[in-house]
Amino acid sequence: GGGGEAAAALGALQVPAIGRRSRKDGGGVATSLDQARSLLALSAVPKVMPCRETERGSIRQFAETAIRLGAKGAGGGRCLYVSGTPGTGKTATVLEVMRRLRTLASDGEIPPFQFVEVNGLRLPTPHHAYTTLWEALTGQHAAPARACELLDRHFGGAAGGVWGGTGVKKRGARGSRFQERGDAGGQQRMVTLVLVDEMDQLVTRTQSVLYNLFDWPTRPGSTLAVLGIANTLDLPERLLPRILSRLGLHRLPFQPYTQQQIQTIVKSRLAGIEAFDAQAVEYAARKVAAVSGDVRRALELCRRAAEIAAQTAAPWGSLRLSISSPGGEGVPLAPEVGKAMVTMRDVDAAVKEMFGAVHLQVANNCSHTECVLLAAVLLETRASGLSDVLLENVAALYVQLTQLAKEEYVASGPELAAAVDRLAASRLLLSQGGRLGRAQHLALHIPVEDVLHAVGKRPELEWLKERLAAGS
Repeated sequence: GGGGEAAAALGALQVPAIGRRSRKDGGGVATSLDQARSLLALSAVPKVMPCRETERGSIRQFAETAIRLGAKGAGGGRCLYVSGTPGTGKTATVLEVMRRLRTLASDGEIPPFQFVEVNGLRLPTPHHAYTTLWEALTGQHAAPARACELLDRHFGGAAGGVWGGTGVKKRGARGSRFQERGDAGGQQRMVTLVLVDEMDQLVTRTQSVLYNLFDWPTRPGSTLAVLGIANTLDLPERLLPRILSRLGLHRLPFQPYTQQQIQTIVKSRLAGIEAFDAQAVEYAARKVAAVSGDVRRALELCRRAAEIAAQTAAPWGSLRLSISSPGGEGVPLAPEVGKAMVTMRDVDAAVKEMFGAVHLQVANNCSHTECVLLAAVLLETRASGLSDVLLENVAALYVQLTQLAKEEYVASGPELAAAVDRLAASRLLLSQGGRLGRAQHLALHIPVEDVLHAVGKRPELEWLKERLAAGS
C-alpha cells in the first residue's frame, strides 16, 4: 500500500499485476501440468501400486500370518526374500502393504505390531543395522556390539547371537524384559516386522549381520519376522549355507515392468488430469521398457516431458509489455490460452535429454572391449553382492564371456588393464589404480540402466544383453 504510493511519487513505474490461476481449478495451463509434475515425482506416494496384485497378496499373507501367529505365541517368526531389478516396485509394494496393515491394526482387525525399516545404503557400516533396529524398538541408542547383544536377548537369546564371526555368545535362557507374556499370561505378544532393504549392502566377510537378522526369527517363540529386499535373484545362493537354510524357499521375485504395465502405472498417477496425450504415455513406456523396465525412470521421463511442455506453453516469450502510468491499474500479462498437453514431441525431447547425458554418450562411444568389460563388472558385482570387485575376477569373467560367445577377438591382460584405465579416466568406472594391477578394486560409477542401454544399442552384443537380462 503505502510503499507503492511512495515509489510512484518518486517517479517509479508500477509493475503490472499478473493474473494467476488457481491450481485447484484444473483448467489452466499451469494447473494441469503442475499437477502432473507433482504426481509424477518420485517422492509422491501413490495410494495403490497397480500391476503388482499377486506380489502384494503374497507379502500381505506373509506379514499378516506372522502377526497373527506371533501374537498367539504360535511361532510367528518368519523370513521372506524379495528380489528384482531396480525400479520394479519392491520397496513401494512392501510399504503399501504395511500401511494397509497398520490401518487394520488401528481398527482392531489384526493384532498390533511394530514395523521397522533398515536400509543398507543409509548405514555407516553393516553392523549399524543393530543400532538402527534397537533404537527403533526401544528409543535407546547403543553401539553396534552392545545393540547386537541386547537384540539377541530381546528376541529370545537362549541360542546366542554371533558378533563379527568370533563365535557364539551364550546367553541365559531368560528372555528380554521388553518381550510381553504369551497366552499363559493372557496377553498378546507384540510382533516386530523388519524390512531389510538393500540387503546386499549388509554382506560382510563373516556374514554375521545377515546371519543374526535371519536367525532371530527362527528362535523358539520369536516375535520377529524379516523381509529382505535386494536387486539380485540369486543373492541367497551366494551367502553361507547357514543363512540360506534360514531363508528356505520363501522367496518372491519381481519381474521387470512391461510396456503395458508402465503405461498403466503412469496413467494411474495421472487419473483425473488431462495433461498427457495417450500416444505420449505409450511412447515413453515403450522407450523405458526397451531398456530396463524401471518404472522410476519412466516416471522421471514423463515428469521432465511435462516440464518441457510447460516451458513451451508459457506465454512469457511473446508477451506484449503494457506499462500503465504511475498510479494506474496494471494490465494482466498472461493471456488466456487453451489447455496444454504433453505430446510425443515433448517426450522425445525428454528422451534425448535423459539418454543424451554426457556419461551415457561416453558409454555409447566405448570400444567393443570396453563395453564388454563394463558388462563384466556389472555381472561380477551382481555375483559377489558387493559394490566393488577385483579386476582379476572381472578379467576372468571377461575371458569366459567372450569365449562362450565365440568372439573373434579376445583382449589380452595388458589390453584389459588399458581399457580399465580409459574407463576410469572417463569416470565410467571407479578404480584404485596405482601398482595394484589385477588386485585393484573396481566399481561402476554410472547407473546399471545406463550399462544396459549401452550394451543394448549394439546389435553385435545381443548375446551379452541376454546374459545381463538373465542375471537380473
